[in-house]
Amino acid sequence: METPLDNQVTPTASLDDHSTLPTGNSWTCQQNNANNAYYVAIPSANVNNNNKNNTYTVVPVAESDRLLDLLFEAESYCWRNKKRRFDAARFHYNLKEIFDLADKIRNHIYVPGTSVCFVLDYPRYREVFAANYRDRVGHHLIAPFILSVSEKVHEHNGNISHGNRCNHSAQTAAEQIQKNLREYPDGVVATMDVSGFFMNIVRSMAYDVFVDFSKKFVPAGYSDEEVREMLRLLYVYITHDPTSDCLRHSPISAWKNIVQGKTLFGNDGKGLPIGNFFSQLIANLILALWGMAILALGLDCKITQFVDDMCIVAANAGIIRKVREESERILSSLGLTLHPTKFYIQPVRHGVQFCGRVIYADRMYIGNRTVRACKNNIRLAIEHCSLENAYKLQCSFNSYIGFMCHCRSYNIQKMLMQMVLDSDYKQWLYFEDRRGKIVCEVKNEYKPKNIRIKELQELKQQQKLYEYEYRSKSKRSTKQRAA
Repeated sequence: METPLDNQVTPTASLDDHSTLPTGNSWTCQQNNANNAYYVAIPSANVNNNNKNNTYTVVPVAESDRLLDLLFEAESYCWRNKKRRFDAARFHYNLKEIFDLADKIRNHIYVPGTSVCFVLDYPRYREVFAANYRDRVGHHLIAPFILSVSEKVHEHNGNISHGNRCNHSAQTAAEQIQKNLREYPDGVVATMDVSGFFMNIVRSMAYDVFVDFSKKFVPAGYSDEEVREMLRLLYVYITHDPTSDCLRHSPISAWKNIVQGKTLFGNDGKGLPIGNFFSQLIANLILALWGMAILALGLDCKITQFVDDMCIVAANAGIIRKVREESERILSSLGLTLHPTKFYIQPVRHGVQFCGRVIYADRMYIGNRTVRACKNNIRLAIEHCSLENAYKLQCSFNSYIGFMCHCRSYNIQKMLMQMVLDSDYKQWLYFEDRRGKIVCEVKNEYKPKNIRIKELQELKQQQKLYEYEYRSKSKRSTKQRAA
């Protein structure tokens, strides 16, 4: 596949040129014993051994392969969360796979493989494409390169974007909005949303946006040649159409529930697949253009972004109208549009709902949808009560509580905790307070580690019993023969 960078590649130097090797004797990396090592006579290549005190030349065997080093590091990050998957284990424990991937990337013949496509039905129907493990390793290979550019862009914008960034989250976005509300106690607050954001991103435009940013905010730690190689690989990922090679893990009928314009099927040249790591990072950079343009207007307002959700706190409603008009113009130039109905504007004292939280200047509450989701999850677990589901409920409950603990939600947490304790799960689960945070725990005797220890102890005791019976039988037999 040709890319815009194909004419800019510098040919690699030949590795068969040995004219630079020194003549004479050179040490090898293999020793004969503690005080004696092998050496090679150059150019005759005769191998001998001699005392290590001789000052022979040391010649490097081969130049370090930076691409392989980066791939091994990327694979180690990818492996951490995929250890239970068969395709991940097949790649991880087969060293040849990563060398083949490196060769294909180096020779510019790499093409993304088969993706898995499925439909999520909560909180709304949504199409997701998940790359195979080999492609995920490639995503983790280019992710540090993308982050080295995007972090500089977001810092330049005043850290108004909080999605898919290290040390940033929905909670930091909510805290920034709360701070903005305090600065405008008599002002107004508004939220806006981009309509079908991921599915309407023009792929070629997304690549051009990143290239422009990479020229202005030069990535650190990469040579010019490595930058060209990373851009080439990024071009392959962005322009790849996952619908051309995918396996559907949801019935075809599930796609009937997806809103028109929110699927990649039949969406030629548009859309980044939700579920791929690089898609989230590139999408953030596209909306960074919106943030730059709004900040450049110099209006009396503060803005916060979380992916395609935007919150504006301003001194008056006129400024909000100006921001919305400019936003429509800016997004139109990027091939995007604001959602016509997802527009909220109220006085600051009424608060604002953002990222699952209801935010006021002096307090913060959890959103009702999050509470309903946690209740439904507990009810579903109660209907299928078992020790195995108790482990899953523990993880799910702690995840929701981690989300709620930053808000005023003590009574809600207490109510959810009581739902669990009123069910049969009370025989396996209990709750404790850790530094003001409620944590769900499995009782010690039911923890997987302790169950395995108990099973081993029982097996050991049973083995001792068999050995005792065997020795007793042998003694009786010996006495009978002696008699």
